[in-house]
Amino acid sequence: MSNVVMIKPTVAQEDDVCIEVGSYKVVYAGHKSYSWRNGMKLRVLFRIIEGEHEGVVLARHYNIDRAKPSISAKKRSDLVREIQQVTERKIARTSRISIGVLAQHIIAVDVRTVNKAANGDQLHKINQYSVIGSVKGCVK
Repeated sequence: MSNVVMIKPTVAQEDDVCIEVGSYKVVYAGHKSYSWRNGMKLRVLFRIIEGEHEGVVLARHYNIDRAKPSISAKKRSDLVREIQQVTERKIARTSRISIGVLAQHIIAVDVRTVNKAANGDQLHKINQYSVIGSVKGCVK
């Protein structure tokens, strides 16, 4: 069984959209792990569910220790902390993290705009894009 969930965004891909900075309600839309420099990352996709940008898919990137056979991260990592905020439960074993638990919740997130390249250069307005800056928790 794979940790990868295939998604089909209905409006826009997560890497080509720039929306207003702010808070949004989203649902989990999938995830995928990948190698980045000397480590592993996890890209979790969220779909906005209301307002002007309903249907837009944005990503949140997390540092992880490994992705196979199951996702593992440090207990003080953003991934672990944000899943615990959403589920309001402690993760007992951070060596086997289930991302799928996010699918059961409507989640409040803050969106930010990426305006600098990886090398620190300022991005032109046309090249700027939006990402999930942080996951705030479950919407009650």
